[in-house]
Amino acid sequence: MDYLRSCKDKDRPGWRLALAFAVCLAAALLPSCGDAGPAGAEGRGDQGPGKAGPASVRFVTGVAPIEFTFPPDWRDERDGHPFDLQCVSGNSQLVTNVFVYARADMAASSTPASFLTRQVQDLEGRRANFKLLSEEESYEDETRRFKTVTYTGEVDASANCYRFSLIEFKSVPDYFAVVLQTGFPEDWAEVEPFLDRIVLSARLLPHGDGEGGAGDTQSSNPADVLRLSGLAPAAIVDASVTDKTFHVFSGQFESRAEACGYTEAQWERPAPDDSWSDAEWEAYEERNPTWALKNDLAVGYMDSDFIETIDGAGRIEYLRDQLQQAEDFEGLHRAIPDEHNILVLILSSAFDGREVELSSTPKLSYHGEFPWRSYARRNHFDRAEQLLQEK
Repeated sequence: MDYLRSCKDKDRPGWRLALAFAVCLAAALLPSCGDAGPAGAEGRGDQGPGKAGPASVRFVTGVAPIEFTFPPDWRDERDGHPFDLQCVSGNSQLVTNVFVYARADMAASSTPASFLTRQVQDLEGRRANFKLLSEEESYEDETRRFKTVTYTGEVDASANCYRFSLIEFKSVPDYFAVVLQTGFPEDWAEVEPFLDRIVLSARLLPHGDGEGGAGDTQSSNPADVLRLSGLAPAAIVDASVTDKTFHVFSGQFESRAEACGYTEAQWERPAPDDSWSDAEWEAYEERNPTWALKNDLAVGYMDSDFIETIDGAGRIEYLRDQLQQAEDFEGLHRAIPDEHNILVLILSSAFDGREVELSSTPKLSYHGEFPWRSYARRNHFDRAEQLLQEK
């Protein structure tokens, strides 16, 4: 599933000035990720995996321990979000989200590239004016393969750039990562090379590997490989977390766009700009967003970042991939009518710990709540350690 912390227009008329300062600060800090120059096509080979500058931090994902190098002011904010890693710049203007996948969890017909495509399609359903900014580009070095594509879109009356990257590891192909990075369009040309460096810093760690210094990941305890550099013990990822669930709905719609108009929050167009008066802003915020699914479910709180609207021939296999317990699939599959061409998955985190009782709506049939496979991490981590030790 794709869950995304959005950069939002918080301060209205004054936000562009604040952003200009923030991007200047980011530009000053981000080069410390490594010694390479701007990572254009000709510069990608300059930075080897795991090279950290004198003032950088390294964070490690769960499922399989993949390390990324960041500027020193970046922080991990995965707590409360189902990313394997979510890091935010010190000024909160740039975000890097990472999902790590195990091939053992994939349907036979799925590929790493299809997971990247699914992430793009899912975000397209959540964003207005979603347009291609940079064509898909593929490149590789001795140990890794990369595929990157960038889009622009709007959410909550704010425009953003969305950079998707697929990272595959040649030595251990059992695991791969999809990275989604966000920032503002006005300064994208300036900050994208530095975001590229973060992606290029990815390396798959063997058990106990570490280089010392900032963000040291060395440990004799497998669970400690997941420790986040510089954070308090409370921020350590629990590799055995299994308590996340998701709710499954299905329905029939003319298109995915029509379905997303029902399942996602909707904002009036055109979006406000700096020419609007305070009174016009307040009236707009009072009217927006409208959200039919939330109203029909009669819940007081629901976060749209934890909802996925799925179409296409692979939707049932995708659903299978999300189930922690394989025995749940057959009964669930039978319960979904053949004519239902849309699945809607709502992660329990969408309700922020609140108790909810969900049921069918006028447009969606409810099929129940199920344990979410992506949080059954212990077996994935043990498998990653085994494979890495065999190399």
